[in-house]
Amino acid sequence: MGLPPRPARTFFAEVKDELRRLYGWSDEDFAQADWPRLMEEFHVVLDTATGRHFSVDKKASTYAWAYDMARRRIAGEE
Repeated sequence: MGLPPRPARTFFAEVKDELRRLYGWSDEDFAQADWPRLMEEFHVVLDTATGRHFSVDKKASTYAWAYDMARRRIAGEE
């Protein structure tokens, strides 16, 4: 008895949920993003503003924050 096991979620699915829920990203934001430029800035943000503490990987919320900061920098908001 009981519930069937949940399907495994991908890490990026969790990041996308955080972006939608915490930062207000829409499907249009994902579709219209300049992904090469966004990814370049994302890695700059992630590498300079965060680190690996006690050998623990970053959480989805950290990645969501870095994506949002990268998008805001590209848009000239930061």
